[in-house]
Amino acid sequence: MALQGSIRELFGGAIVCGVPSRLDDVSPFRQIPDNQEVFSDPATDQSVIVELLQMVEEHPNIVDAAKYHFEELANVNQSSNFTMTECVAIDAGELPILRDPLASGAMCRGYQKVSKYKEAAENTVQIYLCLLRLPTYTTDMLITLNDPVEIADESGSKEYIEEQALKNKEKSLEMFKKIVRSVEIKDPGLFQ
Repeated sequence: MALQGSIRELFGGAIVCGVPSRLDDVSPFRQIPDNQEVFSDPATDQSVIVELLQMVEEHPNIVDAAKYHFEELANVNQSSNFTMTECVAIDAGELPILRDPLASGAMCRGYQKVSKYKEAAENTVQIYLCLLRLPTYTTDMLITLNDPVEIADESGSKEYIEEQALKNKEKSLEMFKKIVRSVEIKDPGLFQ
């Protein structure tokens, strides 16, 4: 599952990131906040979001900060139930973006029960969240993969999601790790 040929320019080219070409840029179809880039695959209902946020200074520990962002995401998504199954710090040597001695990272994984488009039906979505803390820019960069694992029969998504897409979650984790490893800041002026 190579990401070659799928390097995307984010935030006007200030950041680049490898996102598989099967995921479409959502901005031509839907209004996206200026601090986000959103990509979605209609065949799998997977989405990748790259978000730049003000650094949450009340959580100086990187794992605690990642847990905070995971819980905030559940709140924003109006999740009726969420579970975090893992949250660990990332070794700075694993990611090129963490070469800055002040930078740090953590990755969380878990599940949310959420509805789409204000439906009553709730789908189970596996959430992969990576927090890249960039103190030089007072920024928390979040990279999130939303990966449906169970679609409710009453959900509008049921009619177009390929059933096979819900099964192979190891590929999803590998794709997510490749996306995270590919993030590169090209223009630090974005953060000023």
